[in-house]
Amino acid sequence: MDNRTLVRIGAFAFIGIAVTLTAVQFTDSGRREEPPVVAPVSHRPDARRAALRACRDMGEAGSRDPACLSLWSENRDRFLGQNAERQEPAFHPEPEG
Repeated sequence: MDNRTLVRIGAFAFIGIAVTLTAVQFTDSGRREEPPVVAPVSHRPDARRAALRACRDMGEAGSRDPACLSLWSENRDRFLGQNAERQEPAFHPEPEG
């Protein structure tokens, strides 16, 4: 091959790459994702959380401490939405008849 042919091939390759990159840039700029909305964190002091942290920091001794066991039980019930006392359902269906 002579130099002229190599220059033409190089020029066409350069133009092809430039066109491809431009097309990718235009298609990518239309899909800008908005940053996720993060709820503000409340930094109010909470006695329950402080007690849970204290029990956590006790390590293995916390698993034998009655206060920690009670606190963990209450927190687990609160997390799972369970009450210590069983409540009557708020909705009583009428018998059909």
